Amino acid sequence: MPVVFAATIFATTVLQGSTVAGAFTNADKLIHAAVYGGMAVLVAMAVQHPGRPLSWKAALCAALISAAYGALEEFHQSFVPGRVVSLDDALANLVGAALGSGWYLLIARKWPEISLILGG
Repeated sequence: MPVVFAATIFATTVLQGSTVAGAFTNADKLIHAAVYGGMAVLVAMAVQHPGRPLSWKAALCAALISAAYGALEEFHQSFVPGRVVSLDDALANLVGAALGSGWYLLIARKWPEISLILGG
């Protein structure tokens, strides 16, 4: 599932420009954080051993994988007309990945039955 999610992010990255950011100041940072938070949750679910709580190392790995993909997507945007590379967006990706991974770590450890329902 994380691969499909990453492919969707890649596909939307090649679209020229965006009108979402113009609606609210820095609203795109919230979108970046939410998208990469979601990606980190999916990666954490993928690396979690079935029937075992998610380890903090696995959660960190999920956050780093998601943040690294976000950085690569920012670089990828430098080749797309109408798009620009933004360190602020990369930072929002990193923050979102860390929050998403941390959230799933909390869920998987505190309420393992919920993480099982979610697929872990």
